[in-house]
Amino acid sequence: MKFLHFTNNEEFDKDNHPWPKLNKIYDIMEHLRNKFRNLYIPDKNLSIDESLMRFKGRLSWKMFIAKKRARFGLKFFVVCEVGTGYIADFLIYTGNGTVYNPKFAKYPVSTKIVLHLMDRFLGQGYCVTMDNYYMSPQLADILISERTDLYGTVNKMRKDLPPNFAKEKIPKGDVLAYQRGKVMALKWQDKKSVFLMSTVHNASSRLVKCKSKKTVLKPIVVCDYNNTMGGVDLCDQEMSYYPTLRKQQGKYIKIFRQFMDQSLWNAYILYKKDNPLQNITLLDFRLQIIELSIQKYSDRNSSVHSSRCSSTLNPMRLTARHFASHIPQIPSRKSLVDSVLSVVQKKLKAEKKFEKKREFGEKIARSDFASSLVSKFIIQNFISNKCFVTRFETRSEPAAHELGRDREPRCGYSSPGLLPGEMRAGDKKKTISKFREHNDIVSSCMEQIT
Repeated sequence: MKFLHFTNNEEFDKDNHPWPKLNKIYDIMEHLRNKFRNLYIPDKNLSIDESLMRFKGRLSWKMFIAKKRARFGLKFFVVCEVGTGYIADFLIYTGNGTVYNPKFAKYPVSTKIVLHLMDRFLGQGYCVTMDNYYMSPQLADILISERTDLYGTVNKMRKDLPPNFAKEKIPKGDVLAYQRGKVMALKWQDKKSVFLMSTVHNASSRLVKCKSKKTVLKPIVVCDYNNTMGGVDLCDQEMSYYPTLRKQQGKYIKIFRQFMDQSLWNAYILYKKDNPLQNITLLDFRLQIIELSIQKYSDRNSSVHSSRCSSTLNPMRLTARHFASHIPQIPSRKSLVDSVLSVVQKKLKAEKKFEKKREFGEKIARSDFASSLVSKFIIQNFISNKCFVTRFETRSEPAAHELGRDREPRCGYSSPGLLPGEMRAGDKKKTISKFREHNDIVSSCMEQIT
């Protein structure tokens, strides 16, 4: 890959180049952007968000976004179709050298990004979802004039919002809304205050089931925002499963590999649109692209260094020995992995049950079972002799006369001044009922173990 180049460095003129920081990749970037625009017309709902390409090299416009998985890298501003995640357009952020559409040079950066990405969709009735980095009352007025709707979260400190919009306190679950023409500013009190703007919603709410299976009353604009904001996240998630990015490569090589992933993802979306009945995964689609590329673009007339050359001209003749292939799953039986897991889980469950019984038996043998035999012996003596008083010592402790005590033995386990096993005849009924209950518990436990 180190010999892969897309432009002639000797012809580079920094003063006349349209985007000097991306001069090595500029031509192929513009080619892909035109292809993405012209091959497919997205549906009505679009979403704008940032995407981060992992890169930790030395670069002045390298970004850090803590909420992204890569955290360090090059930032792409992407507009995607909500339902499929098709990449309609993108913009690479290069710091102060980022090139925007000159028509929108007078606006702030966040507004310029949205207008640059939505330029070809303006005036066609689209609806775009965005987060609080881009949303502002100024942007809402511009898009309304271009017959384009928007909604999403908004920063409570933006200019031109209603006075005391952020400071006014409301109870949990309540809604505070302001209307100015077609633009609505809404505050919803959940665990925290949520601030939103919309040009297509009002302040109405509906019941929604949460993850905890509770029904909560939420504004409709919040529900729609949660359902339509994930277009860019869907695209990033699918591309992260089979990445082509590699370490120790220059920034323009990594950007080219990112372009490859984006192109394959868009091609996969278009293929599914044209063939809705074929249930093909992204992995199978990429493998088919690899095989077809080898067959179409391989050089069959290249010189063969070996004396034993093959008589066939099929470049895929080594598939059986050199290329990975899938093992088909038998539809009438469970897969081998599921069967092995079920056997292992059953064995672990049986071993856990046996270990639990063994520990319980040892516990009874140590303490409970021995004390039950002592209590049984004392109860039998109570029944046979009404005035019988005895002390049965379960541990090797000194007797009462050895300690110099001259008192009547009495029953008690935690009273001060008593030795283990001391009893008195006055507590006969209470002791007998207590011992019988204890013996019943121990006998039932012994039956479970045996």
